[in-house]
Amino acid sequence: MQAIAIVILALLMWAERASAQSPYSLTVGRHSTVNVSDSQVDTIFSEASKILQKDLGHVDTQDDVACNVTFARKGSIKTFALPSTPDIIHNAADRGAVHREDFDIKIVKKIEFCRTPGAGTADGCSWPPRARGGRISTIVIETPLDAHPNIGRLWAHELGHRMGLRHVNDSTALMTACPFDSEARVKMRECSCFLTGRRPSCTKPQASCRP
Repeated sequence: MQAIAIVILALLMWAERASAQSPYSLTVGRHSTVNVSDSQVDTIFSEASKILQKDLGHVDTQDDVACNVTFARKGSIKTFALPSTPDIIHNAADRGAVHREDFDIKIVKKIEFCRTPGAGTADGCSWPPRARGGRISTIVIETPLDAHPNIGRLWAHELGHRMGLRHVNDSTALMTACPFDSEARVKMRECSCFLTGRRPSCTKPQASCRP
C-alpha cells in the first residue's frame, strides 16, 4: 500500500512539473537536391509534438507520460551554404561536412554512414550539442519525407538524441534501438530531459536491440 502511495505521489509531482510547456524552435536546412517544403516540415513537427504530448485522456504511468513539449520551425527552410556539402553521407568526412552546415536539422538524400562503418543506411543521425563541438547536429534522411510511415516519430527520436538520450532495448519506447513498434512510450526520465534540456543524468549506457 505504501509503495502504491509513493507511486501516486511521484506521478502527481510529475504532472505539476510537466504542465509547463517546453517549446523548441528549430532551424532546418536542406541540400539543394532535396525537395521539401515549410508546410511538410511543419506537419512533421506537429506529429512529433503529438507523440510526446499524447492523446487527450492519456493516463500517465512511470513508463509512459504525456510530455508537454512542442517542436516548431524557426524561419523558412534554407539550402546548405556550401555547394560542396554532399547530399549522400558515405563516410565520416561527408558527415562532417553536413554537420558544419549551421542548422539544427539537416535534410539529405541518404545516410550510408552515421557512426559505425558497415552498419548500413540510417533514417536519422544525431548528436547532443556538447558532443559535436557545441553545435546541435541532427541529420535526417529524405525518403521522401511524406513517404516515411513513422516520420514524426523518427524526428522525435532524433531530437531525443539531441537531449543526450540514448537507445533503450524496448520496441515500444520512443528511444528504442529496435525497428519502431506501433507505440512510442516516453518514460518520466526521458521527458525530464526534453523539458529541462541536456543534463548528465540524461545520458545512460547505449542499448542494443534484443529480440
